[in-house]
Amino acid sequence: MKHRKKISIIIGVLFLILIGIILFNNFKTPDEIPQTINTQPSTSQPVKVVPLTDEQRQKVEQTILSSDFFYDIPEENPISLRFFYFENSQRVWQDTFYMGHGELLQSAQAGIKLTLHSKYIKEFN
Repeated sequence: MKHRKKISIIIGVLFLILIGIILFNNFKTPDEIPQTINTQPSTSQPVKVVPLTDEQRQKVEQTILSSDFFYDIPEENPISLRFFYFENSQRVWQDTFYMGHGELLQSAQAGIKLTLHSKYIKEFN
């Protein structure tokens, strides 16, 4: 029960941080907004995607479904939670979970996108 509260608090804090970042970025003056954003390194490599293991996937799903916070996510603003890890200084993407209206969705246009290193999955209870 304590772990559920910790996970709910962590997700809640991440949610609040993202809202703060979104609000901060929306109030920039036009001369503060960068004209171009380069998100790829100059020696861009193909994006690598590796799925979570079955055990990791089950643990994430169980944690999400047991979280009180999960049932408060509005249907019109789903949240995506995507996992990653680093390999040779490159981000490797893993599974994405879409949450909305008290259920896991197959896909969604997420209002909020969270990313989390997969090393934290082992902390889920």
